Amino acid sequence: MRRIKWLLSSALVLTGIVVGQNVLAADMQSGIKKYNAKDYQGALNDFKDVLKAKPNDGLCHYYMAMCNQCLARIGEAKLHYQKVIDVGPASLKANAQAGLSQLDKVTVRYGGGSSASAGSSTASAPLVVASAAGAKDGKDGKADAKAEAKPEGKKPNVKRIIMFYSDSSPGSMSMESTWDDAKQKYKDIEFTRLNVADPSNAEMISQYGVSSYPTTVVIDQGGKVLHNQAGAILGDAFSTMVDGYLKKK
Repeated sequence: MRRIKWLLSSALVLTGIVVGQNVLAADMQSGIKKYNAKDYQGALNDFKDVLKAKPNDGLCHYYMAMCNQCLARIGEAKLHYQKVIDVGPASLKANAQAGLSQLDKVTVRYGGGSSASAGSSTASAPLVVASAAGAKDGKDGKADAKAEAKPEGKKPNVKRIIMFYSDSSPGSMSMESTWDDAKQKYKDIEFTRLNVADPSNAEMISQYGVSSYPTTVVIDQGGKVLHNQAGAILGDAFSTMVDGYLKKK
């Protein structure tokens, strides 16, 4: 009888563990789905539930960093990127370091001129403006995202934008919606996605010094590299970067 009770007790404990793991997996998948749908605050709420049970989950911290980055909560994004670097898997650490470096070179502005803090979910739409200090030409890359994309009757200064991506990189996946939106917005620019796992892309990877994914490379009409940046560039930050180079003569 005691053995039967012990077995029943053990079974209940194991069932509780399995159910708990399934709930965590469901929260994680729900958060990722909301992130891809650009419901960044909703995604954060799900990821926070995951962290309560698994405070050192590197993938969860990485997604929380990207959510906070999209919401212009730069300080919180940095904390989560740093956590990935400290405790996350090796496959994510390079991307987290790239994200952290990117955030060290941004300016946060608010469209309505509001002085609301970056942590406020009700603040006017923030623009996370990537500084061209991260670009290889070293010039000032700040630009007004509302400016005209190109002068009338002239070819755009930007000829091609390449994204080097990996199917196993969360950062690469996070850029998909931004990439699709940009292709629709900038019809005169050639957009190319190159999978780093494809051996035929090895020469291009070496040519542009790609070592982490995603990496975005912007090329002008003469073949000169205007911008070479590792890490996900999301939403308004991507548009602002492109518009900045389109304005240059």
